[in-house]
Amino acid sequence: MNCLINVLRRLFPPAFAIAFVHAVYFAYFRWLHAGLKYPDLFPIMFLAIFMSWKFIIRKPVTDLGIVLGDKQRLMNEFLRGVRYGALVTAISLACAMFAGQVHVSLNMENLRRSGYGLLPAAAYLIFVPISAAYEELHYRGLYLGAFSGKWAPFLMLPLASAVFAAVHLEVIHPPVYAGMLFLIGMLLALIRWRTGSLLVCIGFHSAWNYILVCLAPFFNETTERYLEFAPITCYILGFVLLCEVVFLARTGFVPPISAPGQEA
Repeated sequence: MNCLINVLRRLFPPAFAIAFVHAVYFAYFRWLHAGLKYPDLFPIMFLAIFMSWKFIIRKPVTDLGIVLGDKQRLMNEFLRGVRYGALVTAISLACAMFAGQVHVSLNMENLRRSGYGLLPAAAYLIFVPISAAYEELHYRGLYLGAFSGKWAPFLMLPLASAVFAAVHLEVIHPPVYAGMLFLIGMLLALIRWRTGSLLVCIGFHSAWNYILVCLAPFFNETTERYLEFAPITCYILGFVLLCEVVFLARTGFVPPISAPGQEA
């Protein structure tokens, strides 16, 4: 009985913190969205995550995957993730186009309707990294950093990825896209574990989203681009995911900086 009580005492704070952040997220969309613009979500969620981390979980910020230090090093970590994400996205798009699963069109009417131009593309350079930073803090920072213990990462990686996929399906409806979302979530979680840095994940996520958003008006079926893009992309993401697992296995699943649930 005492053992069970001790386990519950260890599990309750992180579980409550995660539940609190999700409650804020769903409350925003259910009750507050009518009176607020979408970008207002991010300061609300950043505040919810950091409040839960500081007052409920009470662990070092390094366990979130945020290792503060030299600005140049932090920028290099972000750009490292951008290069990785851009490479994987470009390969996925090229293979999807070669397989005929994505069709590119230069129809000017589609471009005009989408409002495509230099100004929106420049605005996305600000909006996309902010959006990626929130999602990475939530699903790869909070989930993977909140729970301590040797087996916590192995349990939280698939759980965080499944929740990440499920939440996105509220916005992107084709269920077949869930497979790609789950694989992306797992890949980002393994990158977080391997590097110990959330900035690498934010860079990867930003590159992936930015490329797809900017190219969306050029797809023939814009509203179905994720459905068309998903099948072959799942194979590519699965291969990259396997490479990450092999790399972690060679290092004994011990990352170079700080693993989820471990001290830096």
